[in-house]
Amino acid sequence: MLNGSVAGRVAAALVFLAVGLLVAACSGPDSGFPTTTADSPSATTSTPVPAAITTPTVQPARPVSLSRVAGASIPAASPVPDATPAPVATPGPSPTPTLAPTGQTDLVPILMYHYIRPDPGKNDPIGEDLSVSPDHFQTQMAWLAQNGYHTMTVSELNQVRNHQIGLPIKPIVLTFDDGYRDFYTAAYPVLKQYGFKATLFVITGVVDQPPYVTWDMIKEMDRSGLIEMGAHTVTHRDLPSLSAADARQEIFESKQTLETRLGHPVVSFNYPSGRYDDAVVALVKQAGYQIAVTTQGGWARATEDSLLLPRVRVHGAVTQAAFTGMLE
Repeated sequence: MLNGSVAGRVAAALVFLAVGLLVAACSGPDSGFPTTTADSPSATTSTPVPAAITTPTVQPARPVSLSRVAGASIPAASPVPDATPAPVATPGPSPTPTLAPTGQTDLVPILMYHYIRPDPGKNDPIGEDLSVSPDHFQTQMAWLAQNGYHTMTVSELNQVRNHQIGLPIKPIVLTFDDGYRDFYTAAYPVLKQYGFKATLFVITGVVDQPPYVTWDMIKEMDRSGLIEMGAHTVTHRDLPSLSAADARQEIFESKQTLETRLGHPVVSFNYPSGRYDDAVVALVKQAGYQIAVTTQGGWARATEDSLLLPRVRVHGAVTQAAFTGMLE
C-alpha cells in the first residue's frame, strides 16, 4: 500500500506522461498542424501565406559573346534585343545652298579631257596633246581622292548655280569631250574605283562607230549614276560657220537623240572646238540647254554666263606636279 503522499506523486507523474504523449502525437508531420523551423517565424506570429503568389519577372542578362574568349570554338549567342527599339534617325533638311557671287568660294575648276590612251607619238601632235595616258589618269584621280576633292557633273554645277543644291567642299567637275571609246575602257573603271562623277559630251552622229562609244555603253554609264551624258552636236561641225538652219539642226537634234535614247532630259552642252557666237548661244538657249562649256581657260565663277563657262585643259604631256599646280 502506498501512503497518500507517494500515491499523489505517482498520479501526478502519470498525468504528466499522458499529456506529453498527447502533445507529441499532435505535433507530427501528419497531424495537420503547422510546424516551425529555426528559419521560420513562430506559429503564433506568422502571417498566413496567400493561395497564389506572384513572382516578380526578372529580365535575363545579355549573353556573353563567346567569340571574344581566346580559343573559343562555340559561336557567339545572338544578342537579346532591347525592350525598347532605338529611335530611327530622321534626315534633316538639305543644307541651304550657298554660292557667293564673288571671292574664292565661287571658283569651281572644270577639267577638260579628250582621250585616255597611250601617247600616239610625235607623228600625231594634236592627238598627242589630247591624250592622257591611263597611268597618268589613274595618278591624277588618286591625287584628287587623297586631297579631298568632291566631283560633280556639269548639270549638278548648274543646280548649284541655281541655288537648288549646296556647293561641296573642294568641288571639281570632270568633263570628257567627243565620247571616245577609251573613256569607257580606261577612264570609267577608274572613276568607279573612286566613286567619281563626270560628264561625257557625246557626238551623237558617230555613236557605235569606232573609236567612239556605243549606245549600250552610254546607257550603262548613264544608269550608273556617276556619268552624265551631255550633247556635243551631231557631227562636231564648226557652228558659227553654218547656216542658221544647219546650226539649229546640230544643236537641237543631238539633244533630242540623247533624250530619246536615255529617257530623261539632257541639259548640258559643249561647243565643238569651243567655237560659238551670239547666234549660236541663242540657239543653245532656245533648245533648252541650261548650262554649256567652252574651251576658254579658267575656273568657273558664279558671275559668269551659265552658257559660256570656261574650263581647265588637261594636256597629254602634263606632269603630276603641273596637274597639282593647276588646282592649288
